[in-house]
Amino acid sequence: MPTVTGRQIKAARALIGLSGERLALETGFSHATIVCAERRNGNYSATLARIVEVLEDHGISFTRGGVELGERRPRAAELARADHVAV
Repeated sequence: MPTVTGRQIKAARALIGLSGERLALETGFSHATIVCAERRNGNYSATLARIVEVLEDHGISFTRGGVELGERRPRAAELARADHVAV
């Protein structure tokens, strides 16, 4: 995973219109944790990895010093539900 900065996390949220509160809900972290992550630069941790994973599910790609919006990935939960649908 490339180094992801707090500014990139914040920019990614803005690009997809995701509030800090909603990102907290989707990651399972507190809003305070999201705010902390957005204030840091380049600290790789399990917390950052989870935040990046959720944003990537929303179609965000982290580039060297920026973010891009692409296609939204199916989430694991949506895939699990699809596996249980009778055809």
